[in-house]
Amino acid sequence: MGGMVITDVAEKIPSKIRKLVYIGAFLPSSGQALTDLSYSDPDSKLGPLLIPSADQLTLDVKRDSLTYLFINDGSDAAKQQVLNHYRAEPAIPFTGKVTLTRENFGAVEKVYIKTLQDMVISPGLQDRMIAGAGIKTIYSVNTSHSPFLSRPHELSDLLLKIGKQEKPDRLNSVVARLIRYEVQPEFQAAFRQAVSDYVFHSLKSETNVLSEAYHEQADTTVLWVIERWSNKNELDKANKSSRFKAIESLSRSALKQPAKIIYVKDLEPLSKQQWRSVAQKQDQPLTIMLFVDAKPGTENNFKEVYHTVMPQFRSEPGVISYQLSQLEEDSTQFVTYEKFRNEDAFQYHLNFPPIQPVIDYLNTSIKQQPFETGLHRLIEFAPVIRQ
Repeated sequence: MGGMVITDVAEKIPSKIRKLVYIGAFLPSSGQALTDLSYSDPDSKLGPLLIPSADQLTLDVKRDSLTYLFINDGSDAAKQQVLNHYRAEPAIPFTGKVTLTRENFGAVEKVYIKTLQDMVISPGLQDRMIAGAGIKTIYSVNTSHSPFLSRPHELSDLLLKIGKQEKPDRLNSVVARLIRYEVQPEFQAAFRQAVSDYVFHSLKSETNVLSEAYHEQADTTVLWVIERWSNKNELDKANKSSRFKAIESLSRSALKQPAKIIYVKDLEPLSKQQWRSVAQKQDQPLTIMLFVDAKPGTENNFKEVYHTVMPQFRSEPGVISYQLSQLEEDSTQFVTYEKFRNEDAFQYHLNFPPIQPVIDYLNTSIKQQPFETGLHRLIEFAPVIRQ
């Protein structure tokens, strides 16, 4: 039943799940229930051994068949553990159908570990479910349905290996990070210098896409580092650099509260050259970050609205750079990065006719108005490059 549960959870909160690992588990398609899969498995030994309760609310298994079904390859001690702790299963979850979408469940990385001696979910059904889900990362253990009891060390070693592996496109895709620092006044100068050193050093790397540092216009003690790296490995290298370590060391005494780190996924990709577009000598740049907390179920509408108007926003004469990103930890949260040549350019943007669909969305489909708490007006202090 665990496979059904993690599948449904992944559909509901995909951004909070890095990877699903199915261990000889049911893996449904959209619209399927556990019973649909079970009835399609003629090689399973489970069906004839199930005992429904008189009120039909639970399903039990004949006691003399428990270890035969679930842990036929286990030690006597492991088998006794099953006999001591097994309880009847609630029946209702067996018939509950899952509804899955490509955007949510389909976007989560999946791994399947086949249990080759399984008599509950046959290897044949496992293969069909794997093919139906399009899973490419597959392992096998030569065990019954319960390798966590019969071969715990072998299984845990395999899980550790899987946990350390990164999805290829995750390793090779641009990684975007925002870091917010709230600095005590007496450490302002030293902290800004440390951040500036890190930014300038990062920009020298061929694998750095963007590195900028800002203070908030309304509160200069609040600093932001906005950066993008060509892949996760390069960001990891940056984290180990002496400049970043210097920031971490100073943070222990200089910050009012721990730094806030936000990872985002860019939805309207820009090239490195576009990210590094700079202001002109006479400009007084203003960067706007707007955090938007969408109502669940409206996220795709928001992305579609922005996808439609983004080319027009980027073509405005006062726009240096413009991006919409989605927070990796929560698919209902977004942040815009809007870099304008000056305040007048920002005001022009707010009155630009194509912005109206965005305003309409913000007025109807968000949890709270972002202009009250989610709007950040930022002034760059590193690298401050001009044409």
